[in-house]
Amino acid sequence: MARANPTWQVIGVDLTEAHIAAAKSAAAELPNVHFQVGNYERLPHDVGTFDAVFAVESLCQTDDLPQALAELQRVLRTGGSLVVIDCFRNQPLDQFDDDLQLAAQLVEKTTAVDAFSTVDGFCALATQT
Repeated sequence: MARANPTWQVIGVDLTEAHIAAAKSAAAELPNVHFQVGNYERLPHDVGTFDAVFAVESLCQTDDLPQALAELQRVLRTGGSLVVIDCFRNQPLDQFDDDLQLAAQLVEKTTAVDAFSTVDGFCALATQT
């Protein structure tokens, strides 16, 4: 994205210095890409800073999804775009048979997630935040 749009400024945020160091190394030749340690529940940016926010395989990790969504909305400009790439269920876990419930729970645990949100539940929360 940054390579294809050199006039854009791209900022990556991650919780850990190690991930930031790896990202900086991978993007060293891109002068329009910057990285910072931070938490998407409390971003160090002003209201309406970004035209777009990408949350890639991260919102499923939060303990406070409403706060994370509110913070992402806060830093988006009016009319900006939030792009979420994450794991979701199509329906609540209790609607699966026992074997499928166990399989889903094991997948969630292997990705260090307590439980995936349902698509409908996530969209409803995102819409009201």
